[in-house]
Amino acid sequence: MVTYATLTQAITDLNKRGFEYDFNLQENSIYCPALQKAFDAENFNVVEYHRFDGDSNYEDLAEAFAIETTCGIKGVLTDSAGYAAALSPAIIAKLKFRS
Repeated sequence: MVTYATLTQAITDLNKRGFEYDFNLQENSIYCPALQKAFDAENFNVVEYHRFDGDSNYEDLAEAFAIETTCGIKGVLTDSAGYAAALSPAIIAKLKFRS
């Protein structure tokens, strides 16, 4: 798997590799604003995961998830520290993917 130095590098390369859509977290799903479509945990898979630690503060943590839906839509979900607080157990389980 490719290793990236920054979140920006990861997003740029993933986009070039076909992960063209942006996804946002919702309580029970991930949402693609460009397609105005939500996908619950059963309808997507995390195919790559990249973590970027802050220099000295946990709050600087950033993550990039390369996502593919069961219908073939590929995109990137980015997040920072603390995402789990408002998410369903099914979504949390999907995002525990580690490379």
